[in-house]
Amino acid sequence: MTDVLDQLSTHLEVVRHVLQPLYEKSSRIAGLIKSKGETTTISRYLYRIPIEKYPGGAFSKYSADGGGLGKGHSLSTTHLTAGYFYSNLAFRLTQEQVETTSGGNQSIIDLMNTELARGIETYQIHDDITLHTDGTGQLTNESSDTTAAANSTMTFAGLTDTLGVNRLRPGMTVEVWDATGATKRTTVSGEVPIIIGINTSSKVVTLNENVSGLVDTDILAFVGMDAYGPSPLTSFSSSWPTAPSSQVAAGLGGDSFRHGIYYVNDNTASNYYLGVQKSDVPELLPAYVSGNSAALDYSMAHKIFTQLQQRRDGDSINTKSGLMGIMHMKQREQLFNIGVSIVSRDVNGSEFGTMPDLLPSNHNYMDTVDFGGIMMYISKRQYEDRVDFVNFDNWGRAQVKDIDYFTRLDGSKFFEGRNSSGGVTAEYSWFLTCAMDWYCVDPGSQGYIDSLAVPA
Repeated sequence: MTDVLDQLSTHLEVVRHVLQPLYEKSSRIAGLIKSKGETTTISRYLYRIPIEKYPGGAFSKYSADGGGLGKGHSLSTTHLTAGYFYSNLAFRLTQEQVETTSGGNQSIIDLMNTELARGIETYQIHDDITLHTDGTGQLTNESSDTTAAANSTMTFAGLTDTLGVNRLRPGMTVEVWDATGATKRTTVSGEVPIIIGINTSSKVVTLNENVSGLVDTDILAFVGMDAYGPSPLTSFSSSWPTAPSSQVAAGLGGDSFRHGIYYVNDNTASNYYLGVQKSDVPELLPAYVSGNSAALDYSMAHKIFTQLQQRRDGDSINTKSGLMGIMHMKQREQLFNIGVSIVSRDVNGSEFGTMPDLLPSNHNYMDTVDFGGIMMYISKRQYEDRVDFVNFDNWGRAQVKDIDYFTRLDGSKFFEGRNSSGGVTAEYSWFLTCAMDWYCVDPGSQGYIDSLAVPA
């Protein structure tokens, strides 16, 4: 007797003609700088940003009966110095991958064209992630648990960890470092690990490699942070960016990688900002309020604005002047909770009526919310216990080149593979490269609130 399994070889497989992505694609915050800030093309002689520390003129009382008029002074200046870092997004396909996925009856996608079409978008997403870092290239806090295996796992679910896996995404290449950022782990195969899975609930990250020496408290960072410059993960150093007279051919030293929001919004007076120690020019320090583990409330915004009005033009502390905010969805949830708790409803008659929907309608990711009169953007890469106020009108990009293909002298953008003997292999590679860094000409016109309670 036969059954359905005897005809299985004749059955046709049905495949959905849409390739469903299982990852996020947000590059929103970094895009704001390109639309609002300036872009300056520079060289190894760097970019000098003059700043005025104080104006000239000595005011005093004097005696008009032959008294002296005192000694005047003129304005005082110093300067910030911006540099750049090279970065690369590499793609690779074998000949068979290309020839068996050209669409039509072979595959639901044309793999080569799909990768080419998504390349710039993927680069911009990584741009957005680097903007949410502090110059060290570090992507996570210390892991709370690890498992070394063929596919090593790292968990970022510490009780005080409000970052978790917010800056990670599937397919991202990363490197593992010890908690101090001084020792980089290797893998058994020698290959760079790729994130092949992220459980956003348990905050477990799965890598495609077996990481040697992996221990609890290890961290993840961008790849190649020790390619040139300092070997440990470093930021806020006095030697960034390296002066032309002390530079080496490999690249600029001092700090490890691009300087994002948390490099600019940092109130540590002993740290350096673009070559200037902030204790020497305290006007570079941003406004700061500690949440002290309390829930976010509007008084905290008022404290930030009070500090900003004290140090800068009072009427410039508003959205119209360019000030905006960045918060995680968790802190937006807290704002919604505040608003809902004070809602009242009049009841006519003896019945309450239908239950109103009390969730505010601006709860989508691309929606903004107002906090203290400032428009707040939502960012999934932000610390869950922190709110940042920025003015991207004061930001810019110091760059040698914008995102573009690494190109041969003959104009070709594709490179054949080579084996260890120099022979051609059946594979193709292409690369998107960029050389830039962010800068802010006035960190003191910004501010942030941290150590907030995070809604459960």
